[in-house]
Amino acid sequence: MADQIRLITGICGSGKTYGYVRYIKENCHNIKFIVALPTITLAREVYASLRREGYMQGVRSILSTDGVLVAKELNSHLRPASDSRVLVITHKALENLGRQVVMDKGLQSDLKEFCVILDESPSAIVSSKITVGVEKNHKWLDYISTTPIDGDEKAKFITAADKVGLRSYYRELQAGDSHTRLSVWAVLADFPLFKTRNKSNGVVINGYIPNPLFQVLKNCADFYFVSANAENSPLVVVAREVLKIPSVLAPASMQPDPSRNKHYGLVVTFYPLLEKRTSLSQLSQRNLFERLCERVVGLSFDKFIYATNTDKFSGSIKYAFNSKAKEYFYENGTEVGYISHGVNVFGGDELHGMSEEELLYRGVEDVEQCMAGYVNAVWLGVSRLNIQAKKQIKQFCEYYHGDGDLLIKAIEDFMSFEAAYQMLLRCRLRNPENRQPINLVVVDLPTAEYIIDNYLPEAKVNRKCFVDNPSKSEIKRFQAIELYESGMSAKEVARILGLTEQRIFQYLAGTAKHKNKMT
Repeated sequence: MADQIRLITGICGSGKTYGYVRYIKENCHNIKFIVALPTITLAREVYASLRREGYMQGVRSILSTDGVLVAKELNSHLRPASDSRVLVITHKALENLGRQVVMDKGLQSDLKEFCVILDESPSAIVSSKITVGVEKNHKWLDYISTTPIDGDEKAKFITAADKVGLRSYYRELQAGDSHTRLSVWAVLADFPLFKTRNKSNGVVINGYIPNPLFQVLKNCADFYFVSANAENSPLVVVAREVLKIPSVLAPASMQPDPSRNKHYGLVVTFYPLLEKRTSLSQLSQRNLFERLCERVVGLSFDKFIYATNTDKFSGSIKYAFNSKAKEYFYENGTEVGYISHGVNVFGGDELHGMSEEELLYRGVEDVEQCMAGYVNAVWLGVSRLNIQAKKQIKQFCEYYHGDGDLLIKAIEDFMSFEAAYQMLLRCRLRNPENRQPINLVVVDLPTAEYIIDNYLPEAKVNRKCFVDNPSKSEIKRFQAIELYESGMSAKEVARILGLTEQRIFQYLAGTAKHKNKMT
């Protein structure tokens, strides 16, 4: 069993992949490897790199969107009789392998022969939610037990009472939807769920579950994690605070050159639009998001790439972030993905190495700009945990005597700040030889400060673009509406926010759901 996580840490382009590929080439004759990457495209690139050396035998890529096919093929290559030495797979395949490990002692034994290298960080916590109207229709609930949660009269922990019965249920082909199967798997893996009653007197079962790939970690010979800022990632914090698995730096021979661990020699200016850290609820107040978009337009950048949250609903409330951004930025803005993976066509031909014809073939509209590379990028994304999620994550960590606040911070930092950094890297910032000034607009000052502290120590901050934040009262009002729309009673909302029930009713007056209830 791997008793620790070995960290290989460095920025994009610093040589992290080169380091572990070299390690595999030097040791594949006496160590078996599993290499897991975020996407099929990236996995194919690493597979091609490993295959370039003709003397390496037994290198296999198991890449498909058919999860059943991948699992069957992967299992066969894990067996001792297989001649496979290096298996290249995706994060999803590694997660599914972790689910199988709990059910299959043979796989637990097979993994002891393998060193696992996880390239980039998947979600450290996966969530599930089941609404149960009639408990007798959910057979698996016959095999669980409940225990009270200290200081919470409304919720209980769910744990396994009969694992034989749960395993039997889990193996049934029709054993519920994906959330039900994940919930059953969680209690089989000894992770508790939360059981609460909703306003209609039904039952809601929530789970904040360590990614199943941790089960691979617990059974393999060695485990390496490759990422920027790896030591502060949610994956490492979950391992330490929940599973009690420490992390250490991998040997220096596998690390990138320290001089390439941050961006130096670039002329970079940040333009934060809010002074304090923001949230989706704040952006929805007083047309704040629209005012941020207006400020971006007022900066008069020639052409820029941008990313925002998608349009989404919370109860009857619509957040039209993406649609609004498209209205404001249609002239000079080019939208890129909130989550950045795959080929970067926006950083200039020195980075993507494609011709104009190849860019046209990929559907790129502004070919001339993509050949030159963008020097302006705008990040207006926010990803924060809601109050209820924070509460249950803290309770989950306390169950294991861990620090929930540390995990919440790690999750929120990576969901917002690291996502911002990865998106901004899609401009010429990624090119260490770039000498053109780069302008980076970010949603708030904490985002800029995080990226400067960790990656861009020479960057400057322009503090003259701030737009006023919503007041504390406006923030409380929107939080109250959000919690009420999620199914809580006004009394529960008042208790969570530390307000009177009368104040909550004042906040709720005028919302569609509250009006319908009153009529």
